[in-house]
Amino acid sequence: MTEPRTLAIRVLPRPGESLDSWLEALARRNWVPLQSLTEALGIGPRNNPARLVNRTPPEDLRLIETQLRLSEGALDNSITEPGMFLKRLPYFRYCPRCLQEDQGRWLTRWWLPWTFACTRHQTLMHDICPGCRSASRSRFLGAVHLHSPGQCMLTTTPRRTCKQDIAAAPLLPLGTHHPLLAAQRILDTIPIRDTAGATEIFSVVDEHLAALLDAMTEKDLEEIENVSPGNWEKALTAITAHNTTFHGWRVKTRTEKLITYEFMDQEYNKAGKTIAEIAERCQLPKVLVARQAKSVGIKTRTGGKFPIEVDYDWLRSEYCERFQGIAHIAQTLKCDQKTVRAFLRKAGVDLRPACLSGQSDATMNLGGSVSRDIKKAVENTQYGWLRLRRFQVHIKFPTLSAAAHHLHLMPSALAAQFNRLEDDIGGALFVRSVRHAPQRPTERGAALLADLERSEVQELIQRALGSTLDPLPPAQTLKESRRTVDGERSALTELPAQHVHIPPSMLPVVRYVLSRRAPEAYASKIHNDTGIPFTTIYKQLRLLQRAGWVTSRPETPAERSARRQGGRGRTYYTPAQAACASHVIAHIANETPGKMTSTRDDSTDMNPGFSYESNDQVR
Repeated sequence: MTEPRTLAIRVLPRPGESLDSWLEALARRNWVPLQSLTEALGIGPRNNPARLVNRTPPEDLRLIETQLRLSEGALDNSITEPGMFLKRLPYFRYCPRCLQEDQGRWLTRWWLPWTFACTRHQTLMHDICPGCRSASRSRFLGAVHLHSPGQCMLTTTPRRTCKQDIAAAPLLPLGTHHPLLAAQRILDTIPIRDTAGATEIFSVVDEHLAALLDAMTEKDLEEIENVSPGNWEKALTAITAHNTTFHGWRVKTRTEKLITYEFMDQEYNKAGKTIAEIAERCQLPKVLVARQAKSVGIKTRTGGKFPIEVDYDWLRSEYCERFQGIAHIAQTLKCDQKTVRAFLRKAGVDLRPACLSGQSDATMNLGGSVSRDIKKAVENTQYGWLRLRRFQVHIKFPTLSAAAHHLHLMPSALAAQFNRLEDDIGGALFVRSVRHAPQRPTERGAALLADLERSEVQELIQRALGSTLDPLPPAQTLKESRRTVDGERSALTELPAQHVHIPPSMLPVVRYVLSRRAPEAYASKIHNDTGIPFTTIYKQLRLLQRAGWVTSRPETPAERSARRQGGRGRTYYTPAQAACASHVIAHIANETPGKMTSTRDDSTDMNPGFSYESNDQVR
């Protein structure tokens, strides 16, 4: 009879050594890559260390023992219990002093999530390589025969390996009587494999882990934090994370203890609580509560609730007279909106259009007392009242971002709502904030805000929005937003005339912008009225805006279509409030402009400018 083939050079596994560590030492001793060794042994290319420790079946262990002439069961403690990790692979920790003394051999127990410290050297475990700052055995091991024991073999780049000596990592010592070391000595006595399976191991670990958490004091936690910041929190997360098998077992066990027949009979049958309410109170998953309730003999109700009794006269009054929305009524009745719609149909009530769900019937046909802009924004549109209310809140803030933060919305979402509002009304409602200048309403926007302040309009808003009405911001919130929103780019508040200096070549543009010939100026208008070249105008306007003398806004689509001209959109410039002071205007009037040319002048210099002295000096 032919004997099975075996290796000429063999290495015996050490007590408690993990399968990946032993195969690594065997491959290094025979000078072959680890993948070639595993394929030769017939266990496939499972050269990821975590998969070798957690996914190697017992029959493969028997095959390896037969091929290498090891005693039966010699490798049983080199892998973990099969059901201990399931989909999530184990996470590795190591003691550098043990690696140094054992010639780079790794223990199976280091893969267990409840191995926090080394009781042999009274130190906390490391979990990453000090060189590449990655988990040292998180990826497959390749050419182990080319590396010394204890080296990190992770590839940091396609052609470079870390090669950090992790055995030289510094120790993280703890006090001799630290409760973590005492608990670790007890946890180390728990067998890695158990005939009863992972459930029996989990029950013992949970008992000792709970005792450890109760024994830890603030002083003990502070000692761990001083030795290795974040080490303890990371270790606990590795055990209690929601996707770990241990956490799933703990939740299931807690459900079986809490959800008994007596408890469910009292809470579910007699008190009338739903499965969802019981699950929320017990902080358990609803699916597990329902499953456990059925297993203890509780007959669950279809839909989860008792039949709801409703007064149809009250329902008609809430929906038709008080204009309450379906969502508000559902919250009052403690049911879903689908049930409320069924009640309304049974009561003979015609439901409002879906696009106006929860809003007043007045949104479809407002009376003559409401302004035309409000009608355009509200009638036959979805969420028209909501956009108007948010515009009323938003315009009180200096920027759209500050308003979005107050309303708990994304700035892009709020901007899209205001663009829709301006499209419905057919005109610009406010000038967007720019550097050195907060946002402000246009004439049409100010008129709309005045209309929204009227008592009859406020009553319509209250009816339409109900409990979802956004309150107006308090004065302190507005004051804080104005103080912090712009920071060092805040608007100029004062321009002392004696400190103002403007190059003579820039005076024509400055005088034109501050002359109030038009509320807003644009480049082509300045060119037509003054004859200044376009290049000069654009450069000087950018300098004025950068210094805070003027603010700008792009032309809206409605304004561009109204003037019926091609080309790109205009940019309108408005003087800042500080630049319009009378003493500044008088100072500019006394200055003498420089010589202007049609081709090039001093303002075409790459660094033209002016300066003034203030808290934020601009050059």
